[in-house]
Amino acid sequence: MGVEARGIEVRYGDRVALHGVDLDAPDAQITCLLGPSGSGKTTLLRVLAGLEPAFAGEVRIDGDDVTKVPTHRRGVGLMFQEHALFPHQDVGGNVAFGLRMQGASGDATRSRVIEVLDLVGLAGFEGRAIDELSGGEQQRVALARALAPQPRVLLLDEPLGALDRELRERLLVDLRTLFGRLGLTVVFVTHDQDEALALGDRIVVLRDGRVEQAAPAAEVWRTPASASVARFLGCALCDATVTSGRAVGPWGGIPVAAPDGPVQLASRPDAFRLVVGETGDGVAAAVVAVGYRRDRRFVTVQPDAGGPPLTIALASIDARPEPGTQVRFAVDPAAVTVLPPG
Repeated sequence: MGVEARGIEVRYGDRVALHGVDLDAPDAQITCLLGPSGSGKTTLLRVLAGLEPAFAGEVRIDGDDVTKVPTHRRGVGLMFQEHALFPHQDVGGNVAFGLRMQGASGDATRSRVIEVLDLVGLAGFEGRAIDELSGGEQQRVALARALAPQPRVLLLDEPLGALDRELRERLLVDLRTLFGRLGLTVVFVTHDQDEALALGDRIVVLRDGRVEQAAPAAEVWRTPASASVARFLGCALCDATVTSGRAVGPWGGIPVAAPDGPVQLASRPDAFRLVVGETGDGVAAAVVAVGYRRDRRFVTVQPDAGGPPLTIALASIDARPEPGTQVRFAVDPAAVTVLPPG
């Protein structure tokens, strides 16, 4: 059944941090709470964990109402960016903490510590000191500690935020594999769109304490529900006018299924294709900047018809149109979402 929250409202004095938020985190799936800083995602996670009292609303885990149940009795595992390991205890002692709180026997505790350290790729680390570990290893210890008591739900708040990109991407693959193998219900807070799309089965986008969109990850990526969601995902936006099934604006004429009138178009970054030094089909634009992002070269162009600049990936890393070059670009209609105007 997973986690359900209904009508969650949180207030700090006169400020409302969460405005009657509903959440469904299905059983054995990874639900990512995605949004910018201040959107309310960490506050919502803390309400689910019982660390933050709600002014209104209820929380259910596997159908049980836990709204007034203290954190240690909710059956949740917690992991934060600041993993808060105990420096005076070794790895085994840190992982055993929750088991000791449950009153597990010494033999059962030792066996479970060995089991979860093997699960997270740290077999044989029981006696290691915390300050001997790398950042990634410390995160794995924190994960093992959260998993050791066999929680019904695992709640994670920006657990990879302090790690470098290479390590973060490696751990994302490991986490996805591990959570799938264990069949865990996971709620994962992040402000990183790539993290959410790589890890989440379902994404809940929050903004200003409200849910902007809640859907499977692929649906959020293909069809953002609002301009703010599209912008946060890195989509390009422009104003256009629909006439007889074509949206005409700075991106040319694009076939759309929408009634006549003003609209806003949102398009994924991979929807644009640049043609350098050719004329014919496509929309005229001028190159204003060129740069790299890891293994790809990108150009920023300003459409001649106006609208905001566009950043487009080039097919070849060796291509280098200079700023000021006139080019043409085309957009894939299948990657365009029609939104209300404004």
